[in-house]
Amino acid sequence: MRDPLVREVVQSRSEKRAFLQPKRFTANSFVERGDAIKPYVHGRRVLDLGCASAFGRPDWMHAQSVSMASSVVGGDLDEAAVDRVSAAGYDVRQGDVEDLHLDEQFDVVFAGELIEHLERFPRFFESVRRHLGPDGKFILTTPNPFALSCFVYRLSKDVWVNSDHTCWFCERTLPQLAARNNFEVESISYVSHPTPGRLRRLAATAVRAPLPDRLSWGTMLAVMNPV
Repeated sequence: MRDPLVREVVQSRSEKRAFLQPKRFTANSFVERGDAIKPYVHGRRVLDLGCASAFGRPDWMHAQSVSMASSVVGGDLDEAAVDRVSAAGYDVRQGDVEDLHLDEQFDVVFAGELIEHLERFPRFFESVRRHLGPDGKFILTTPNPFALSCFVYRLSKDVWVNSDHTCWFCERTLPQLAARNNFEVESISYVSHPTPGRLRRLAATAVRAPLPDRLSWGTMLAVMNPV
């Protein structure tokens, strides 16, 4: 008997062709990660997982969420980073995101560029589920391995790979992982991190404009619901 948690992916010719077509955002829209996430966190209670290490960066999503959400709590394993963020006045708790117990529930759980660092996915999804309130949404972002920048890196002598990453995901493997852990993917889209400088931004847009989103932008954004 087939394991009900394992879903067979049947890829027709049309689906293969669709892989190269823009899905939700167009390359010309240049949607940045913060702008894409804003509608989900505005006025809501947010739990931001793995947020402390990016403290101080201009695109730090935790600070953006604090400015939009009704409340934001962070969770991170790095004790030193949590101490730095807490000293700056943010509510961030130290703990293992794969086994977090805050005794609170939230409207949104956000994990920015975190899942590719993890090892125990069932425990992580269970931790997320434990902290989601009724009708809550799980939003994550992760590097897009099919982005043009990745191919450029591969053409160079030195291929850049984050040694802390355990895996990469695409829009087929991520829904598989979600389904095996009783989550359903509502949408997958492709976004960018801010490009500094007006000229660099214009150049990046010009290069990427003819390409499908999944080749243009370096970050995949998934919205999920528990089932």
